[in-house]
Amino acid sequence: MIPEADLGSADAASSDWPERFRSHMGRPPRVLHVGNIGNYAWVNAKLMRARGVDCVILDPDFYHVASAPEWLEAEISGDPGDLFYPDWRAAGARGFSRPEWFINGPGPFVLRELAAREAGRKVARARYAVLSALYRRGLASAKGRRSRFRALMESDGQALRLAKAMARRLALGGAASRMAPAIHSEAFPSEPEMLPSSVPREIIGKALAGFDVVLGYALGARFAHGVNHPRYASLELGTLRGLPFEDTPLGVLAAGLYRQSPGVFVTNVDCLAAAARLGIPEERITAIPHPFELSAALAAATAHPVATEGRPLLLCPARHHWTKGNASWRKGNDVLIRGAALAAERGADFRLVFVEWGEDVNASRELIAELGLSGRTRWVPTLPRRRLWALMLEATCVLDQFDASAFGGLALEGMALGRRVVTRLDQAPPAAFFSMTPPLLAAATPEELAARILQILRDPGDAEGIGRRGMEWMEREHGEDRQLALQFAAFERLLAASGASS
Repeated sequence: MIPEADLGSADAASSDWPERFRSHMGRPPRVLHVGNIGNYAWVNAKLMRARGVDCVILDPDFYHVASAPEWLEAEISGDPGDLFYPDWRAAGARGFSRPEWFINGPGPFVLRELAAREAGRKVARARYAVLSALYRRGLASAKGRRSRFRALMESDGQALRLAKAMARRLALGGAASRMAPAIHSEAFPSEPEMLPSSVPREIIGKALAGFDVVLGYALGARFAHGVNHPRYASLELGTLRGLPFEDTPLGVLAAGLYRQSPGVFVTNVDCLAAAARLGIPEERITAIPHPFELSAALAAATAHPVATEGRPLLLCPARHHWTKGNASWRKGNDVLIRGAALAAERGADFRLVFVEWGEDVNASRELIAELGLSGRTRWVPTLPRRRLWALMLEATCVLDQFDASAFGGLALEGMALGRRVVTRLDQAPPAAFFSMTPPLLAAATPEELAARILQILRDPGDAEGIGRRGMEWMEREHGEDRQLALQFAAFERLLAASGASS
């Protein structure tokens, strides 16, 4: 792991890696990003491409709105429908078209599309791209009756023939909706095998071989591991926190993959301990900030007038997951609700805004009603980035998550937009991550959260300047150049360890 004293020098020495690589090799470095969980791969690849890295995103078998680039880049005017299988035509996504380097669809199609892309087979590549688009359209129109459709489409040796049949049905106005039930809502594969049985290992190897580095998000590095790619890394997104310690097929897969990855990028401050517990050697670990498009957030904050009048608005955007499940996913929404109820009992006047997403929305609604908060609570649907940021800028503060002692994307967005953010942070982040503690308002219990809410309401205009300090911290500690320099340094180490030139 990069020691504290070397952080600055690593930033300076590695920021020009793409130029040095191009000068030495006569071409830009090539990085394959696998698995666009939460759009982190999209943001990271976008930032790298702006600095001369040839990036491609391979995003198999996942279609949730929050993992679609439209959610960040487009003006969404309609309802996408099922959030796990969105209909982007119905959503009215305007001002954005998916680039050819973003490959999303069923595993058997996207792996073949990437292999064809790498081989320069334009017709085959275009065919698989069209089939993936038809597949996504079929899922979006199936209205929940999907399991047989998915099984047929992804069955070994049948995919191409069935996709063509489906394409004919769609062209004639038929829908996949007659083909059957069940929504698969997991972000990761449900089987322990590293590689899908429906794609020959040789094709996967050809798809990945031309990339200097393969960067897998969550469990996305399983493809590189499965074909023995010499240079790959796993980027955890909270996945290290609990999943590798579960006695389940998915837990076994996660533990094995992270232990064997030549590089592991840890993005959550509390996951360094989990990495050590899992036995990952320190020299393989790189602590990096979450991939985040800071320039876009700062531009939005500058352009948007901040509302400071009216009844204080406390925005609660975290996904509702708190009644069960492992620590990788829980958000502690019950702590938030109970803390707000305590603040209300002490005379605080405020409005709460919750985002209606997550498997425990109903449990949260019941607790809100039980504690007498319904009259001061408003629910909004899951929001694309532009509308979420606009709501953050109208809010007095952002109340994030209160289960894990870490901060992720929502806290970063709140600070970058100049909002005060309350979240759980039991101790200062390790020096491997940041040189100074972020100006977050820490709370871990309902009592502590109530005290933070009262503190904020005594200073509704933020005369103390906590929001301004958050923006300054983001520019210093979470800037785009620093995010990339740390990753570029790790890429150079991977190349050196494999004997490749950089």
